[in-house]
Order: sequence, then C-alpha cells, then structure tokens
Amino acid sequence: MENKKNHYIIRVGNGSNFEKSGFTKNIWGLTTSRNVTILPFVKKIKKGDILWFSTSQKSKYKGRVIAVCEYIGFTDRHEEIADNFKSLSNIEAGWEGDKDWNIQIFFENVYDTRNLKIKVIFQCALSLFSYDSYVNQRNKRNLPFEDLHKHYDNIKYYLAPHKLKQKNEKIKCLEDIIIEQQKQIESLEESIKEKDKKYRDVVTHF
Repeated sequence: MENKKNHYIIRVGNGSNFEKSGFTKNIWGLTTSRNVTILPFVKKIKKGDILWFSTSQKSKYKGRVIAVCEYIGFTDRHEEIADNFKSLSNIEAGWEGDKDWNIQIFFENVYDTRNLKIKVIFQCALSLFSYDSYVNQRNKRNLPFEDLHKHYDNIKYYLAPHKLKQKNEKIKCLEDIIIEQQKQIESLEESIKEKDKKYRDVVTHF
C-alpha cells in the first residue's frame, strides 16, 4: 500500500545540520539552487508522501540516506505561507552557516537510517527530486539503484520512529518558574550576607 505514495529524495550535504533539526524538530530547510527556485518542486509533494534525506559522498556517511519520514507541509520564511507552519531562523533550527534556507518543510514519523547503509548516488543540480526521476536516470545509464519502496516497507516493519527529545510545555514552564525562584533565593541570600557583614562590622567597631 505504501507504494501508492510518492517518494522524494532530498540532499542534506554532510548531514550535520539535518541531525540538529530533523531528529529534534522535524524540520528541514531548502534554498535556491543555481538560480532555480525550489518552491514549485515542494508544492508537488503531498501530505503523507515519503521523504528520503541523502548525504554527500564526501561526508562521513559516504552518500548514505540518514533518515526517512512522512511529509506534512511547508512554509516560506519570507512569506509565512502555506499550511500555517511557523518557520525557524537558522539559529533556532541549529543550522550552521548563513544560507537562506527559506523554504522549510515539516514531517513526522522520522526513521533513523544512519546505520542501514542505504545509498542514493545521483547527479542533479537540484536539492530535491522525485525517486521516479532518480530511477529513470539510473536506468538510462544501466546503473543499479536502491529499491526505496521495498526499503521503506522493511523499515516500517522492523523499526520504530525516532522520538523527539522536546520537553512538554508544562514541564518547561515549571522549570522556568523554578529557575526564577532560585534566582530570587540567591539574591535574597546575597542581601542577607551583606546585611550580616555590615552588622558584624558595627559590633566589632564597638
């Protein structure tokens, strides 16, 4: 049944920035590549379609896919359009570098595939393209390719989705209150020490 969903491949460079946002915030950013806007390609993706995040061959993962997930929607950092998702700044997302990753995609049910050694080797100027176009490219050159449909079925069967390490909002709010109280206590203690010192100075003087 999963084969009815469209599969897409997304370049993530060495994978470092993706690891900071893809596994913790379920978000990834795309930008213009060689004067070609990525937005028309993103708009073709439908909710529930499958995204594969592929690294460069020069990275420590040597071209392996490091994650696969289900697409939810996107937004444009410049416009805050589409699907009502809130975009993140590079700092908020944890991304290193000053690129304008304005098209930001959101996803769920992320599977960590860093240890599975699934490779996607391709030549394409775009950072996002369909799996079908990848297969056509490999077939034209009589080159082998990974069966991502079969891989996805096996991944869903044998693995559990990666769990977000985000804190519950109520817990975070409570922690903030505790921290503020601790600051007030420390300030009060300092004030008491200062008053005590002044008192002892006066007593000593007499």
